Parts: sequence; C-alpha cells; structure tokens
Amino acid sequence: MTLLQDSERPITDENEVSALREALRTLGYANPYHGFSCLESPGDCEHWYSALSAKYDGVGKPFGRQEFAQIIGQSQAICGDFPVACFGPELIKAYPEAKVILTYRNVDEWHHSVGRTVHYLVSSRFWAITARVARTLGMQISWIRPTWLKIWEGFFEGDFETNGRRVFYEHYELIKQLVPARHLLIFNVREGWRPLCEFLGKPVPSTPFPRGNDPQSYHRRFTILMLCGNHGLSYVLACTVGLVFLVWAVLLAVAK
Repeated sequence: MTLLQDSERPITDENEVSALREALRTLGYANPYHGFSCLESPGDCEHWYSALSAKYDGVGKPFGRQEFAQIIGQSQAICGDFPVACFGPELIKAYPEAKVILTYRNVDEWHHSVGRTVHYLVSSRFWAITARVARTLGMQISWIRPTWLKIWEGFFEGDFETNGRRVFYEHYELIKQLVPARHLLIFNVREGWRPLCEFLGKPVPSTPFPRGNDPQSYHRRFTILMLCGNHGLSYVLACTVGLVFLVWAVLLAVAK
C-alpha cells in the first residue's frame, strides 16, 4: 500500500467525522477509513467482529498492528467512529508513531446522533430479519448487524441510553492520557483548516473546510447505504419479500 511517513499517519476520533474525513482527503491522505467503510465493504465487519470478540469476550487473539492492517492497511488516515472508536488504546499501541486528532462535540448532540443510527440498526426488527436471511444465504452483509450489536454490548456495556454519555467522557479522557502531547491535537471542526494544517505540517487549502453531517443527513445516508449501497443487500431484501409473499400465497391457498 502507499503510505505517508509513519509519523504523519493520523488517527481521528469521534466528532463530525465525515467533515474531517473529507478534510484529510483534501490534504492528500488517501482513503481515510470511516464507519461508512464497513457498510461500503461489509466484509470488513467479519474482521471487526473478531476484534470485538477478542476484546470484550476473550475469544480469539487480540488485534495488533498485523491484524488491524487486514482492515485498514489501505488507508492513510483512520477516522475513529464505530467500530474504530472501540479500539483507541489498541490502535495507539499498534501505531505509536501516529498523530492523533481528538475531536470534541456537544455530548447531547452526539448521543442523539448515535441513537438515530447505531440504535436504529441494532433494535430494528426489519434489520434483524434481513440479517437472518443474509446469514442463511452465507452473504458477507450478514456480519453488519452482529458487529454493531457487539459494539453496543461491549463499548456501551449493553445500555447506550444509560451509559452513553459516561462512556463518551471516559473515552475522551483515556485518549488524552494515552497519547504524547507532541502527537495529539484536540480539535473541533469549527476551528477550520489552520490548527489542523499546522499540526499535520500541511499548507492551508484555499477551499472552505468541509461541513459535517447533521443527524438527519447522517441517518439518511446510513439508511441509503444499507438499502442501496450494496447489491448483496438488495438481493437479500428481494429474497425476504419473495419469501413473505410465498408464505402468504401458501396460507391463502390452504385457507381456500
């Protein structure tokens, strides 16, 4: 893979990660890894599920640099929303030369945004049925929902509504403690290009700083990717609808 110098490889944390992803892309970092990457390449979720199982259940080998490289090896920046956010300490240990951008936001806005996306995926009966059909067909997209369920159970200790805000603050403080000051930028996307470019040693672009997703547009893109972003899911939905129709037709024939 094509890499920058190791000391210039940034890992970014949770906050307006879509804006930061585009900003890093503008600055020349190829293929920044983002939570949507799992939906665009659902096979990644099988690896993340193994990593989550090792961390939270003690099943399998804990992930280190070699294991993480199977998922993020083609990326020159790693944007730390889920599932990456679950592995802040592990990634910092695996990539000690990395620069870390710890972003911050209003905790209530974050809580609402995560509740509309991750909670939607893990609690929806529709996605539960779709995942079951995909698993029966042996399709990679069957790993998406189990991976997010594992995040829910492990990172948020099984109760996002109760624990989410506390976990948010604890995660933020932990990252600050783990990263040497020379490798850490505490950043809000509203600050724009200058502090980010100074930290990364890049010239300030002439274009405006990218805008982050509001909760509505984030949720809309999440749903579109789940429904239409992968041909496999479209096939599963067609099979699910066809199965329901077949059962209905059989029941109707029996009733007659």
